[in-house]
This record gives sequence, C-alpha cells and structure tokens, in this order.
Amino acid sequence: MKPDIHKTYLFLALVLLASLPFYALNLAAISLPFGLPPSVAMIVVPFLVAAVFIWRSGGSRAIKAWSISILDVKRVTDKRWLLFAVAIVPVMSLVSYSVGLLTGQSVSGAVPGVGEMLLIASVFWVGAIFEELGWTAFATKPLQKRHGIFIAGLLLGIVWAAWHVVPFIQMGRAADWIVFHGLTIVGNRIIMGYVFARTDQTTSPALFYHAALNFMPEFLPGKYVSYNPMIFAILVWLVVGLLYIKNNKIKLRH
Repeated sequence: MKPDIHKTYLFLALVLLASLPFYALNLAAISLPFGLPPSVAMIVVPFLVAAVFIWRSGGSRAIKAWSISILDVKRVTDKRWLLFAVAIVPVMSLVSYSVGLLTGQSVSGAVPGVGEMLLIASVFWVGAIFEELGWTAFATKPLQKRHGIFIAGLLLGIVWAAWHVVPFIQMGRAADWIVFHGLTIVGNRIIMGYVFARTDQTTSPALFYHAALNFMPEFLPGKYVSYNPMIFAILVWLVVGLLYIKNNKIKLRH
C-alpha cells in the first residue's frame, strides 16, 4: 500500500484529533510505571489511524506487509547506519549527562542492573511499535517524496511535538522544559528521517532509535532528574546539522 500525500496529511490531522480524549485520562489518579501519565495510552492512535487507511486501500494483505515491517532489519544494506540508529541516542544521552555534571548538575541514584535494563528496553521497544508503524512505516515515505528528508522530518517533528504538549503541561513540566524538549522531539524526527532514507526505507531502525529515546533516561543515575532538555536539544540539533550537510542530496527511492 502506497499512501498518497493527501492521505498522509489527513493521517497527521486525525492523529491529533483522535488523541484529544486520551488527554482527559491524566485527570484520573492513576499511577503507572516509569512515571508515565495515563495518556500514554494514546501511543495506539498513530497505529490505529494508519491501520484504517491501509485496510481501506489494500485489505488484510496490506495490513500484514505493513505490520511485519517492524522486523525488516535484514533489509538494511548499509549496517553503519543501523549501528548509528542504535548507538546515537545512548551516546548523546551520556554526553548530555556528562556535560550536566561538568556544569554543576548534581544527580545521584542507583543504576539498574543488566537484567532490569533489558526488561525496560524491551517494554519501551514494544511501546515504540505502535507509534512508528504510523509515523515511519505509513507517513515518512510520502512526506519525503513530496518535501525531501529535512522538511518531511520537520513537519512530522512539529506534529509529534505538538502531540505531546498537553501531557507535558498536565505533568507539571516547566515552560522552558517543554520548549527545549519540543525542539529535541522535532530534531529527533529529522534524524530518524535521515536514518529511514539511509537504511533502505525500513522501519526497524526507527524503532531502535525511538525506544532508546524513552529508555535511556531510565538507565542514568537520578533517571529523568538527570535529563537536561537544553543540553540534549543542542546535541540533537548538532547531529541534525551534520546530517543535513552530508546527506541532503540523497536520492530517494519511490
């Protein structure tokens, strides 16, 4: 199934609209692991909206092909870009944490053991599936075909960031935290767009990248207390700039 650009625009609008009822879940006194808000259930929305479009266009066969794209890692011909997708978030996280320490940020806490790390990573990888089957497997290719890699990532990133604003406010995040983290979200989607183009338009590298964004703070002392969105945003946009300079003339497959 090859979604046209108009369906992709409609997909983005419907994801935002269909997510509105989930924000109300944050008004309930529900405690979830990892400090996640109840509205985290909205991760199913990109998956469900994309599934409707795909079913209407191609039926069960298209749904099957789309679903198994989460296992398409073997299609990646340039393994260097697969390694980049897996490693860049942990590297940026450790650099950000180190810069925070050097600039006076004091954070302490226990680091989870290897078994717990694997469990946490698995949970967040499964969670990322629902989003990336929508953002990457459905929406990224037609947007890149129409707008190119950078602008497509910028558009997806703005929608992705806007999608998170209400939950962040409901969680009590400060305005500057939301702004810098929003910039990080947009930059990450641009990076994921370059990864998508360089890994033969596969979905699995985006899953690894997205999961790492969510689980890396859980691996650091103090967890999210050690996360500095301003430092991380600077690192992300430095990577965006380097990718733009080196890869902006990529010829996309249609």
